[in-house]
Amino acid sequence: MSRYTTSRRKTTRVHTAAEILRIVNEVKAGASVVEVCREYGVPDEAAFEVYKARAETIEVQRELGQQREENTKLRRLLIDAMHIISDDTFHEITRGR
Repeated sequence: MSRYTTSRRKTTRVHTAAEILRIVNEVKAGASVVEVCREYGVPDEAAFEVYKARAETIEVQRELGQQREENTKLRRLLIDAMHIISDDTFHEITRGR
């Protein structure tokens, strides 16, 4: 689902995040940068380098989101475990050490 933007010079295609990842991954898989750029309508290799940097940012954001979800799950598990152990039992356990 790409869209087009119009400037005074020419109309350029704006690629979605999924398309940018697909473009960069095709080159990583061994395809020629020139061929992939031509296939997807990327203007030149300089624009591809911008896409490559953007793809790294997208991947980092995706990983960060996954880590946040995992941290939320772990926090909930910890809270549940702390509720299971009552204050009295907790103090008995910690005094025994």
